[in-house]
Amino acid sequence: MILASKEYGILYGLIGRFLLVELDSAAVEALRSQDIISVLDKLQPGCESYLSRHWTDEDYDDAAAEYCALFVLPGKVPLIASYWIPGATEEIGHQLVAGVREVLQRFALSVAALHTGNVPGDHVGLLSLLAAYLYQQDDPLAAQHGRDFVETFVSPWVPAFTGALLAKTENPFYRALGHLLAQLIRTV
Repeated sequence: MILASKEYGILYGLIGRFLLVELDSAAVEALRSQDIISVLDKLQPGCESYLSRHWTDEDYDDAAAEYCALFVLPGKVPLIASYWIPGATEEIGHQLVAGVREVLQRFALSVAALHTGNVPGDHVGLLSLLAAYLYQQDDPLAAQHGRDFVETFVSPWVPAFTGALLAKTENPFYRALGHLLAQLIRTV
């Protein structure tokens, strides 16, 4: 899959957004865009019918509970990148966070500017949104900045993370996100 720099940015932004918070009515409505929903359904059949159905308040509550059960509760799929780096130690986690801070400083960014809330520096959603930001800049080197960031800070943990995500959920939306992230890494 060869995409333009801004297209990579859009996809990483989508992944980052939905690994930071559970699905809500605004998110489901945005995902129903034909361009987005058809791609997600190609990645994971059943995603379109899951997102296109009429959602009740109970469905949104179920989606929030599913997000929590999948990503927040112990023993599931932690959204901490350093957790997924093979052989990672606490020191590797600190190095990853320090590297992310350095990238944020180099591009005069703050975590608040990425709208991630209060998350650890190696949160999977934060790293995805930072990759999105780098890819979407109007700088002729944006694609290279994005690729360098993904290669250094995203690629090391994606295979283990996406493997666990795909193994632990039957939810077509989260499975589509896992497939999408795995495919994006293959293009670096």
